[in-house]
Amino acid sequence: MCDLNGPAVVDCSGVDTKVTFTGEPPANEQDEYSYHWSYDCMDVSSVALAVAQLSGTASGQTLDLFLTRPAQGIPVECKVSLTVLNRAEVSDDCEHTVLVNGCFLDCAGVIDGTAALDECGVCNGDGASCNECEGQDIRNQQFALDGSSRSLSGIVKKGVSFFRANTGKRKAGAALLKRADSLYLDSWTAIWSISSIQLQCTNTINSCVTINNAEVLDSFTSQSTTLERLGKRIARRIKRTARSRQQQRFAKRLLKQIAAERNIIDKEIKQIPDSSQSC
Repeated sequence: MCDLNGPAVVDCSGVDTKVTFTGEPPANEQDEYSYHWSYDCMDVSSVALAVAQLSGTASGQTLDLFLTRPAQGIPVECKVSLTVLNRAEVSDDCEHTVLVNGCFLDCAGVIDGTAALDECGVCNGDGASCNECEGQDIRNQQFALDGSSRSLSGIVKKGVSFFRANTGKRKAGAALLKRADSLYLDSWTAIWSISSIQLQCTNTINSCVTINNAEVLDSFTSQSTTLERLGKRIARRIKRTARSRQQQRFAKRLLKQIAAERNIIDKEIKQIPDSSQSC
């Protein structure tokens, strides 16, 4: 009256390989039965290899074994025993043996996969996770430098407009205006070409690329310095042609504004590192 069903050979299916056995009562018998399972899944080192789960059905009982050792490339043989007992306490024993073939998993749990741990122990990683990096946010400096460069360009335009209005020379300073626009555009391009998050890395396992900011900062400094000179030139021209104290005071205000913007540029540009890293 003991009927134990299960596979004879099972291939490894991953980290856990599930093997199912079913115990059923004799056909065409209307008795009540109890089921007593045991199993033996041991490797050569006598380490237990399986975890069992039981579930009952109207027609019998199911035993699920979950094996982990096959995922390490080790085949495992399990002997499952079942004792069936009816209400008259008449028992019957049966056995079934299954062989679970071993397999090899990569670090992602894929059978015969190619994923591997990187130097930092990360599956399929690029080695960057164990680099020790600190990021510096330079957006405030970029906004400040951009603003000062724009202000210097605006001072040139304001000076040319004032000079034209007070001398009647409506086309005077046209070249200065064109030059100021070009310089501001170039300075804007330069300062915003730098990454707003500057990484400084130490103890790098994976190679990092050093990014040189010095050349771009030198370019911005050159452009802003030229804007400063244009502003001073128009201020001096206003001062030379001034016919009133108002015009002289206006020229002095322009020079004062230029000096203030230069101080901002000198202060903020020092906050940006000459180089950063990309890992």
